[in-house]
Amino acid sequence: MGVIVDWSNERYVRIYTRDSITWKRLGWKGQTVLMHVTRRLDRSGVLDLNGVSPYEAVELVTDLPSEVIEDGLSKCLELEVFIEDDGRLLMPNYLPAQEAVASNAERQRRWRSKKRGTNNSNETSTNSNKTSTDRNESNVTRNENNPVLNHPCLTNRTNQLPDSPESVSRQIKELESRYDADLIRETRDACALSRKSGRMADSAWLKVLERLGKHSVDDVAVSARTFVDRHADGQKDENYLLGIVRGQGKKKKSSGGLFDSGPVEEPYFDNERFGRPDGAER
Repeated sequence: MGVIVDWSNERYVRIYTRDSITWKRLGWKGQTVLMHVTRRLDRSGVLDLNGVSPYEAVELVTDLPSEVIEDGLSKCLELEVFIEDDGRLLMPNYLPAQEAVASNAERQRRWRSKKRGTNNSNETSTNSNKTSTDRNESNVTRNENNPVLNHPCLTNRTNQLPDSPESVSRQIKELESRYDADLIRETRDACALSRKSGRMADSAWLKVLERLGKHSVDDVAVSARTFVDRHADGQKDENYLLGIVRGQGKKKKSSGGLFDSGPVEEPYFDNERFGRPDGAER
């Protein structure tokens, strides 16, 4: 018996059946390259070239024969199905094609559009004009009454001098290793949308990872996917994500871990510990 696939958690892309003029002009080689490369683009329709040519990058990610790539990709570039832009291979029509008539489509378009305009949302912001969220994060202190966490990166941080950038990066890498690499990267990108700069400081992201570390990996994974797919609109930040995580944990606890009707749609806020944004009621 083959492996059972959980289709609800599998990412997919749309391949349309209409034989448009552009599709016919691509020929079978161009059509082959188009379909295979589309499967390898990120959620904003971009393939990072990482310093190599588009032809070499496509060969590496698709394993197609070089002769097919040479003719097929040339035709795709000629017809602007793909565009080489600043070290990236970009598909201009990716977002409209993938998000047409989708649930929460407008919210998703806003997120992808903003993400495409940011080369690297994981860079530390050096802008002296910090947003109020960034300023609040820098003043957050750990509650000394909280139980000591198991992960080595979550212990012994009270009353210490600020960590060096190298130390922060190392701790981020260790904490992120608990989760799916693509999902945790998208989660950081989604949180960063609440900043005017579109970037999230490493120190701020480390605090988020520490707070996520208090919950089970499964609860964080389910909640992060919900936050990325349904709430990443630039209006909701990591506090909203953490509310969803807490709600996921409460739901599992109330059912004894035996029943799971799906991810929590709305966050749960604990007024005493975390406060509530925008004066929302439980």
